Amino acid sequence: NRRSMYGYTLPELMVSLAIIVILLTIGTSSYQSITWSNRISLEINDLRGHIELARSEALKRGLTVIMCPSTDEASCASERTSWSAGWIIFATNDTTSGGCKATNSAASGNILIKKRQAFTSSDTAIYNPTTSGNHSLCFTRMGLLASAYTGWFSFNVAPAVAAYNRCISLATSGRADIVRNGDVVRSGV
Repeated sequence: NRRSMYGYTLPELMVSLAIIVILLTIGTSSYQSITWSNRISLEINDLRGHIELARSEALKRGLTVIMCPSTDEASCASERTSWSAGWIIFATNDTTSGGCKATNSAASGNILIKKRQAFTSSDTAIYNPTTSGNHSLCFTRMGLLASAYTGWFSFNVAPAVAAYNRCISLATSGRADIVRNGDVVRSGV
């Protein structure tokens, strides 16, 4: 009379463990992809929303509104810099160059509308103007983007995964389109 044994054999345990490891590996990479995609979507939609805010404030106030990268939340960065460090939006009464050369939200007559702190991730957002030297956005009192300030933002997720990179294309109408890899730009830039 042999007693019946209860439990699992070593090969059964090893196969089960291998299946669990494979499923966890697949699940982890899927989770990481979703995290990257959601993060870049949040950041790009946030920037696009602020672009739309700047445009609507220019129309509402009847003033030139400037949106520019800022590291101190008070003045525009003096050179081309990543917008992922933060940005500010302010209205200006300055009429020099149509008001588009103002750089300090605290200057006399300027009204700070909104400031945005740096991204919490290491993603980058770079503005690529069609006219070199213009690294800010300038909306006229009619809500149009001054023609010398058209261009596009390129968003790059960190670590670099091309499938998650996005762009925001800006036309003189002030329209901001989000463009993914392989999409056609409709805004005319």
